[in-house]
Amino acid sequence: MSRTASVTTRRALMKGVAWAAPVAAVATTAPALAASPLPIEAVLDAGKSCKLPRTKQYRLSFTFVNTGAKVTVKLRSITVSPNSNTHVSFPLDSSNDTFEIAAGGTHSVDYVSHVSGNAADGQASATFTLEDGSGEREVTQNFGFQSFSNCKD
Repeated sequence: MSRTASVTTRRALMKGVAWAAPVAAVATTAPALAASPLPIEAVLDAGKSCKLPRTKQYRLSFTFVNTGAKVTVKLRSITVSPNSNTHVSFPLDSSNDTFEIAAGGTHSVDYVSHVSGNAADGQASATFTLEDGSGEREVTQNFGFQSFSNCKD
């Protein structure tokens, strides 16, 4: 019976390590990325959002949906950028720009803009910070919209 000895060369070993290293790196970073989705989503309520034609202002209604643990939300800014390139800002009210949302809860807020020269189609954005015990994160969400209907009240 004849036996042949198998010898692994240093070059073959290094090739194997070079191919295995990227796989190991990906495998170790994937769990960290999977744990990073934000627990809060701001939703622009198109049914409640509208324009005030007499005063040329917007009323935007947001609902914040919490899919994680209890969190504190602080609104930093709300803007509307109609396609006419006339940017509209919203004054934030200290009585409702910071609020807590229980785990699995929601919170709705309405804001009325400064006077606007145009209430056409465009984009709205909301910037807010989240505090959930693991630190504070700043988030900006953008919302495209068609022309809002006139407010009924």
